[in-house]
Amino acid sequence: MLYVLCICKCSFLEIDNEQILDLLDPSSSNLQIGEDIKKGVYVENLKEIEVTSAWEGAANRKVTATNMNCASSRSHSVFTCVIESKWELQGVTHHRQKSSGAEGERLKEATNINKSLSTLGLTIMNLVNVSNGKSLHVPYSDSKLTFLLQDSLGGN
Repeated sequence: MLYVLCICKCSFLEIDNEQILDLLDPSSSNLQIGEDIKKGVYVENLKEIEVTSAWEGAANRKVTATNMNCASSRSHSVFTCVIESKWELQGVTHHRQKSSGAEGERLKEATNINKSLSTLGLTIMNLVNVSNGKSLHVPYSDSKLTFLLQDSLGGN
């Protein structure tokens, strides 16, 4: 019999005056950014927990009153979800995450996902260049993701 379990681990940070704060651990301060070949860019000592609600960290955000809003955010926040799947087959537990070792159809899917994200990055970069007066093709139609996001990306 096959049992599948999905786990959602989340982190929630705030960048306030170029200082990174962990919204899930308010006692943390001035966390540092690191870079790793496998993990990519990450925040050192950022708490990652199984969370059922984003409100757990939202209560720790810095807000203040302005003339336009009684609870205006004074910072950026980044909410990250990491989805892991575990399954058990014949008494052996399998775990899949970022380094999936994809083959066949899974590799094809991963390739298409990466193509979509690369196209999204190129689209955004070209939009910035167009807004700076350069005449460039914006590749909205090169992926379904960018085509669907065209109105949002174009500012409509």
